[in-house]
Amino acid sequence: MGAPTIRTSDLATQTSRRALLSLLLVASLSLNAGCLSSTIIPDDGRPLVVCTTQMVGDFIRRIGGDHFHVHVLMGPDIDPHLYKASPSDIYRMTRAQMIVYSGLHLEGNLQPALEAMKKTRPTFAVTEDLHDHHQDKLIHLGEDLYDPHIWHDVALWAQAGEYTAQKLIELYPEHKDEFEKNWQTYKAELVQLDHETREQLAKLPVKIFVTGHDAFSYFGRTYGLEVHPVQGVSTENEASVSKINQLVNLIVEKKVPAIFVESTLNDRNLRALIEGATHRGHRITIGGTLYSDATGPVGSGAESYEGMIRANVHTIVNALQPKS
Repeated sequence: MGAPTIRTSDLATQTSRRALLSLLLVASLSLNAGCLSSTIIPDDGRPLVVCTTQMVGDFIRRIGGDHFHVHVLMGPDIDPHLYKASPSDIYRMTRAQMIVYSGLHLEGNLQPALEAMKKTRPTFAVTEDLHDHHQDKLIHLGEDLYDPHIWHDVALWAQAGEYTAQKLIELYPEHKDEFEKNWQTYKAELVQLDHETREQLAKLPVKIFVTGHDAFSYFGRTYGLEVHPVQGVSTENEASVSKINQLVNLIVEKKVPAIFVESTLNDRNLRALIEGATHRGHRITIGGTLYSDATGPVGSGAESYEGMIRANVHTIVNALQPKS
């Protein structure tokens, strides 16, 4: 009798379950040891919604109003590509009435837990509809792989918001009228934000945009900038020496005045670019810090999605426009 055939999908499911069980065990042990308090779960009568990023959390807060208690797992300046769930994260997720994430493999290390949670409670990615029905609008990276940084195209992010509103109405139809009204208000703000962004960036004479990693391809495609990242789409991929040298050549040849660090990344690669360009006789500066994968801290003006985009545009325009 031959060995049973094991399908790849079965292995993936088993791996997902094992990963979740392992995380749950850690959370349980921490709780039993008194490391986590029951106070991390709100008791105000509202459904707990766990969101992975602040950008996703903004959708739930703006559309859902006061009907949900929203908890965001990844705070300011946190790299979602490398983020690993803590015991308290898993504890919250197992107690949540709904889990909402960005998707397109942005939250790579959380994916096993997210897939397992789908079996026990409403869990969805705000980019599901784009992935399933509008792949032509996504930047294709490989077999069923797409650039996840769609929030840098404000109009495309608004489509994810439309889908989020539909899901909330589907799950909580008793609040349909309020959710629709809230979404239309927020949507109008996003339309205005998109218009402002196009208008400001269209005036730039310098269109070459050098950043830490490949988070701004949608931004460049939509708003007319030529984006040159040091690292790839995931920050797990280290920059090569040849890539650094290639970018130094570009910076010197095109006389790029500034490059940009990102709030979630170490700036060592950009320092290498500055040193390389200086050695070639071209002075280049750090144009400022951009919010690529996460919003800014409270008080920064970039703590919301809209604030994040406006802060980035201000930094880029200030650094790349000619100085009088």
